Amino acid sequence: MSLQYIKAANLSLERKSNTTAVAFSPRGTFLASVDLNGEICVWCMEDYSLVHRISQNGNIPILSVAWMPPDEDSFVCGLGDGTIVYCSITNTELVVSGVLAHSFPVDCLAVASSTRFASGARCDIHVWKRMAQGIGSSPWIEEARIPAPSVARSSQEDLVVTSLHWLAPDQSQLLVTFMNHGIHFIDAVTWAYIRSINVAGQIAHASLASNRRLLAVSNMINGFDVYPLDSKGPVRSFSHPVAPNALRAVHVRFIHGNNALLGGNAMGNVHLWDVDTSEKLARLTLGGMCLILQHCSTLTRSLSDHDMVIAVDVRVSTLPAFVARRLAILRRSTTALETRSTSRQALLMVRRRQK
Repeated sequence: MSLQYIKAANLSLERKSNTTAVAFSPRGTFLASVDLNGEICVWCMEDYSLVHRISQNGNIPILSVAWMPPDEDSFVCGLGDGTIVYCSITNTELVVSGVLAHSFPVDCLAVASSTRFASGARCDIHVWKRMAQGIGSSPWIEEARIPAPSVARSSQEDLVVTSLHWLAPDQSQLLVTFMNHGIHFIDAVTWAYIRSINVAGQIAHASLASNRRLLAVSNMINGFDVYPLDSKGPVRSFSHPVAPNALRAVHVRFIHGNNALLGGNAMGNVHLWDVDTSEKLARLTLGGMCLILQHCSTLTRSLSDHDMVIAVDVRVSTLPAFVARRLAILRRSTTALETRSTSRQALLMVRRRQK
């Protein structure tokens, strides 16, 4: 079986933007993009227009971005100098305030709610909470600093956080992946490490399924591995072409109700697999390096049941840096496709729009 997608739009500026991260707002109204030049852009997904654009002084790279659910008007960004900025959308402008949070670049952000989020910067993990009255110009104060796991203290490998995820709706656990030290679970009350899952090799990026039962890991070597969070090893692996002598931290995402896995690579393709059968459902050829992926299955405008929007950062190699040429917005085609399984058809078939 194969799924079909059509390109809905290219989001581009008058200059080449070194895009580092993208994120959809909780209901898909907006897409936020950030880049190495220190620029923040907010795009409207109704007509793909640029509604806000702000540049900070000093051109400090912005490396991560995450929205603050359930609202559609606020998000946080992590900067290369360790600063975290809080952005609020008003009717006329984008209001930004910041706090120096880390001594290292802020590569990872995980938002639990509009009043709590976690940040990861190299070996540091901090948790932040929002106060009714902010201190100075920022409403955020540090709630906790999480120490390094015990396994890292006896290891010669660098301790590097590669992803953060809140596991339960009550925010009772925080999941952390480290590049060289596996998957770890942290109690969000005592901030003690509860348990861990050893991973053979490195973790470049990870995606948590919306049901919080599966974790997809990008291993940089040959593709992606899926780990049930109640076990000690992967249940399925998905391989794809890897550029020779070019280990890249590419993204992976669960999509279509956790029934499919979307993975980028450094050779110009995005692949989509059935999680249960490992069948390849689609191959999207975009050109350049497809390293950053985001998706949104809930939009404010009327779409068919299985329409989806994917923002893909397409990069071309200009060593030592990578220059993003465009953000390509893809929509799932509304053409009905046949499937081999009736049960899978209900989950993965692209259906015609109902009148």
